[in-house]
This record gives sequence, structure tokens and C-alpha cells, in this order.
Amino acid sequence: RTAFMGFLVPAAVAAMAAGLVLIEPDFGTAVLIGAVGLGLLLVCGTRPLHVALGCLAAVPVIYKLIFDSPYRLERITTFLDPWRDPTGSGYQLVQSLIAIGSGGLTGTGLGRGAMGFLPAARNDFIMSAVAEQLGLAGALLVIAAFIWMLRDGLKVALRARDAFGFALAFGLTALIGLQAAVH
Repeated sequence: RTAFMGFLVPAAVAAMAAGLVLIEPDFGTAVLIGAVGLGLLLVCGTRPLHVALGCLAAVPVIYKLIFDSPYRLERITTFLDPWRDPTGSGYQLVQSLIAIGSGGLTGTGLGRGAMGFLPAARNDFIMSAVAEQLGLAGALLVIAAFIWMLRDGLKVALRARDAFGFALAFGLTALIGLQAAVH
């Protein structure tokens, strides 16, 4: 419950891990590590005030990381308005929306998606490919499977016999859940 051992030490470990990933550079994974780390701190008993103050202190660093990198700033502005440049920086996002819409209720069939829609479908836009090929029904089944997996992961965490088992199960569940939510 102390600020040093209950927050600063574990937050420093998570920040170092995120910082090493950021050097790669992989901003998205670094943010994911930070989010899971903060979630673990909160559920493992760190005072919310310590976490809030830590987040407040991180705002200038995150601001600098985003606004000092034209690439990251472009990705954020493109996410907010992909139609600003639909054939350039917004191409992948616009095409993912077209792929989702072309799937309809039942989809085009597994493996029958127009792969030209999504040049990088296998990574950040995998759910768009699923929605195109399996339709709304298939996309909802994938979402339901993730919800089922997350529910079971939380049940495992709550049944853990010790704090480490709880933290491990919760952390892995949060990692999968946050990535699923992003996709």
C-alpha cells in the first residue's frame, strides 16, 4: 500500500518493458503493455490515487511521443478522419469499411473475400476480413467466442489460490481482451 513498493516499483518495471518496445519502434504494443500494467496495478491493490497521479505525470511524455513523430500523428488523424485521404493514408481504413459492408449478413464465404480490399488484412484488420468472409453472423460469433474466453479467464483469475496466480490470469486475460477490443 505504500507509494514506493505498491506503485513506483511495479510501474517502473512496466514502463521499462514498454520503453524497450517503444525503441523498436512499436507504439501500439508499448501502449498495450502500459494499459495492462495499469490494470494489473489497480486490481492488485494499488491505490487509485497513485495510478491517477502516475497517468497525469505520463501525459506530457505521451503527448511528446505522439506530436514529435509525424508518422504517429498522421495515424491518429487518419483514424479520426479516414475519408480525408481515402487513397493515401486512409486507404487501409476505408477499404476495411468497404470489406465489412460487402460481407453483408452471411459473408462472401470463407476464403472467398476480395483480398484486394485489404492489402494488410492479416494484421490490424483481421476482423474486417472475418466480417467480409463470414458476414455479420460470423463476426458476432467471433466476438461471442472472445467474450466467452474473457469470462473464463476472469473466472480462472478469481479462483486463483495466490496473488501471483490472480495477477497472471488477469494480466493474460486483459492482454487478450484489449487486443480483441482494438481489432
